[in-house]
Amino acid sequence: ATDGADGNPGTAAAPLASLQAAADRASPGDEIRVRPGVYHQWLHGTRAGTAAARIRVVADGAGVVLDGSDPALLHASGWTSVGGGVYSIPFGGTTRLVCADSLQRLYHHASLADLAAGANGVPQGWTVADGRLYVRLEDGSSPAGHTLHVARYDIGVFLEASHWRIGGLEVRHFGTTAAAAGINLR
Repeated sequence: ATDGADGNPGTAAAPLASLQAAADRASPGDEIRVRPGVYHQWLHGTRAGTAAARIRVVADGAGVVLDGSDPALLHASGWTSVGGGVYSIPFGGTTRLVCADSLQRLYHHASLADLAAGANGVPQGWTVADGRLYVRLEDGSSPAGHTLHVARYDIGVFLEASHWRIGGLEVRHFGTTAAAAGINLR
């Protein structure tokens, strides 16, 4: 739960905070109930259920969202204009996915020069260079006035064991490498 703690026993009265803590404790037949909220984390399932006793991850109501966005950048205000509608902010990570206002996926430009020039006929986009994330929105406005989703995880749900069932979760904004996926089954 968003108000839980991973040191808790994982009951309704004393819930866990992370999906990973629940997955690490799961046994065949267990049901992991996820309370409504936005979870900026990912789930790596390595424990197997059985055909008769699956491990289930179930939304405990509407509005359960597994979100790969970096929460520090969602509403960041430290953007610096570099001219021509391009803005930058310090960024030490890697990503392959940047979205503005949840709906508009921005184009990944190969360089800052390409972003500034609107290369390939795409005026909006993003690039990473010299420890900074550069963004140019279609209307040229500052990202500070927008919700910016910058993926910090490759995968939302990565299952390496059999007999899992996932239901009712929205999985969004994942992708930091070419192997990125919302849900990856191995």
